[in-house]
Amino acid sequence: MKTVADRRTKRLKCSCTSSTVSLGSRAFATIDGKRRKAGLSVDALCQAAGINSRSWYLWAAGREPRPSSIRSLKRALADLQREQQLLTRARPVFPALYRLFLTTLAQRDGLDPLAVAEADPQANAKGDPAWRAAAVVRHRAIYLTVTTLDVPGSVAGALAGVSKQAVSKVLRSVEDSRDDPAIDRLLSEAAACAGESQFL
Repeated sequence: MKTVADRRTKRLKCSCTSSTVSLGSRAFATIDGKRRKAGLSVDALCQAAGINSRSWYLWAAGREPRPSSIRSLKRALADLQREQQLLTRARPVFPALYRLFLTTLAQRDGLDPLAVAEADPQANAKGDPAWRAAAVVRHRAIYLTVTTLDVPGSVAGALAGVSKQAVSKVLRSVEDSRDDPAIDRLLSEAAACAGESQFL
């Protein structure tokens, strides 16, 4: 037989559970509101937080999110908002900075910067030596733009006319190529040269 104390304990547990659910739901609603205001998609936020987007829709339907998920979403949202602020302030100079790297690297390789800039990155003309040389310069310019200026891969890709996925491959490839001391020195000197520019 349940005592008065048992019934009070049960009521207290129910009250605490209800409060916890309410807090989690309110936190999720707040995050969703900020996401909408920032113009971020559910997929973008979930990807940044390392969360499956299906979980998001379950939470939106009323399921209680775990506190760890809320924390991950808050951190990801803050990171994405900072990235947006950076892009808003610096986006106008990104094209000039990318062209600066492209020109510096092309000249160091004895290539015409204009010809390199006009080489179609989608052509995939690997049998054409001129296209291959331009692609190498373009890849290095993308690498320096991302790593030196902390430009998001999606933005660097848009500047170079390639996808964000292609930028990821370029970053790995160029980073690996720096095992060659000559290439490492070339990239370091190009970054230093650009660093002396009025843009930086």
